[in-house]
Order: sequence, then structure tokens, then C-alpha cells
Amino acid sequence: MNEAINFKPNYSWAYNILGMVYYDMKQYEQAVENYDKSLKNVSDYFGAHQNRGAAYYELKKYSQAKKDYKKALKIDKNYTETKDALNRLSGKKQI
Repeated sequence: MNEAINFKPNYSWAYNILGMVYYDMKQYEQAVENYDKSLKNVSDYFGAHQNRGAAYYELKKYSQAKKDYKKALKIDKNYTETKDALNRLSGKKQI
């Protein structure tokens, strides 16, 4: 993945995938950093908003998670997983 990024530094998809790898390793801060890079290049990238929202949720940064989930729903209003994630945020307090 790093080779793809080195070859094409603005490759949003690669940053999103790298963020997913960090997320799976429970390294949520690093995941967020890569989702940020992905969104810097393509601001309406549904997957990066959805994934960053999930990472923020794990970090208990609920207001940021909510913002990303809402942005993702603006891009794809029918995505059930995003709607469910927003429902889970109801009543959660920022730490």
C-alpha cells in the first residue's frame, strides 16, 4: 500500500485502505490520520467518512463521529450501516 501511495501521493483509495488496516489493528488515531489524508484529496469520499466516523466512535469522540456519519449520509442516504451508527450515537456523551 505504501508503494501505491509513494507512486501516487493523492491516491485517496490507498489512504482509506491503509486507514482500514490501522482500524482493524485497533490503532484508531493512525486510522483517522489516513482517513484525513484520503478526504483531503476527495472530500466527498463516502467510505472515508464512514470509516473515520467508526474510528472516532471507538475513540469516544462522538461529536466527530456524528459529523462524519452525517456527511456520509449526504453522499449515500440509503446506507443502513451509517443510519444504524447514528442511532447508536444517541445519548452518547463525548469523553
